[in-house]
Amino acid sequence: MNFGEIFKNSFKYPTLNFKKLLILGIFFLIYGILTALGTSDNSTLASLAVIFAIIALIVYVIIQGYTVDIIGISTTQKDEIPAINFKDNFVLGIKSFIVGIVYFIIPLIIIFALAYLTVGFDYIVTIVTKTNLSNIPDNIALVFAGSLAFIVVISVILFIIFSLVSTIAFGKLGKTGSLKEACSIGTVINETKEVGFLSIFGYVIVLGVIDVILGVISASIIVLIPIIGFIISVLIIVPYISMFNARVIGLIYSKV
Repeated sequence: MNFGEIFKNSFKYPTLNFKKLLILGIFFLIYGILTALGTSDNSTLASLAVIFAIIALIVYVIIQGYTVDIIGISTTQKDEIPAINFKDNFVLGIKSFIVGIVYFIIPLIIIFALAYLTVGFDYIVTIVTKTNLSNIPDNIALVFAGSLAFIVVISVILFIIFSLVSTIAFGKLGKTGSLKEACSIGTVINETKEVGFLSIFGYVIVLGVIDVILGVISASIIVLIPIIGFIISVLIIVPYISMFNARVIGLIYSKV
């Protein structure tokens, strides 16, 4: 599929089975209710906050796993929406969280290493221990400012690169179900190159814009018709966005 076909197909995908879209919406509704109960000021509910939080987390992990399941089916380009499987989706959801952490930690470690090498521990200690910033020597301030600017630029570049790589990692997780393969950094980077960093960047940008538009539509409906709008948003729009995103990611990976 080309660029336009992927988005066209993904727009249609959540509507292939309205029943399954609603079921996913019910899970989002349950998650929202449990989260609200867990943060309630009511003294009775507050005593149950931990229980609500745990159940909400379990529900969210299942939702996350289900989206990975959709990614997996989409890597084959099949027009099929999977049924929710509590056990399998929970396991996939846990794996999904781990993959997300791995591809977030890697650039973070690189950034800290660069900060240490470029700024230097002595410079950091000198600046942190100065209660009056005007007392910082000019040479230290210049080195710190220059190094900080360098680190910020590198940080942005690294996080963009690894967000693109993680897109392929989630595609690999969906297709194989293997945490080991999804976290095989070298293989995933090679597959990212195969699809093309610029190509994936284009997909991610367009996907982000579409998500913002759908989010604005959802918020507008809630503002216009508060209670009914909230139900429509949670039961239809939110699961639609989730399925749409998963479909796009799966179809991107199908180009590997």
